[in-house]
Amino acid sequence: MRSNRNLCGLLSAIMVLALGLAGCVSYEAPAKQTTDGAPHAPIAWGIMNNAKSCVIFREYAKNTIGFFVLAASASTHGELEVVESNGYTLSKPVWTEDQESLNELQRLANQDRVRYVKVSGKYTPEELEAARAICRKQNAAE
Repeated sequence: MRSNRNLCGLLSAIMVLALGLAGCVSYEAPAKQTTDGAPHAPIAWGIMNNAKSCVIFREYAKNTIGFFVLAASASTHGELEVVESNGYTLSKPVWTEDQESLNELQRLANQDRVRYVKVSGKYTPEELEAARAICRKQNAAE
């Protein structure tokens, strides 16, 4: 009888420890640098000619690490965060950079004549000003 109580106590301690070890951490990955250290040029997409409005996104990678009792998992996905918007409001301030979200953004661009401009995750004031200049252009492909 005494050994059953010890076994129950041991199993209870293991369960408490297991629940304490389970968790999840999410953080922003460091921005990728070009080999010469030069800043990334902003990238325009969506409507390139005669856009009625413009949205500037900050593009970054989001890492998620999950800790479990005997295993750990890690995943990375891209995210687009709205930095500035000129004449248009999106339904969400942050978009996961997956095919479904990109298709939805393109559909909105076509429907509402929106131009999107992406800057790097840790953009400089010069990169942001270059993105604003792209927004002001009549034809972003020039």
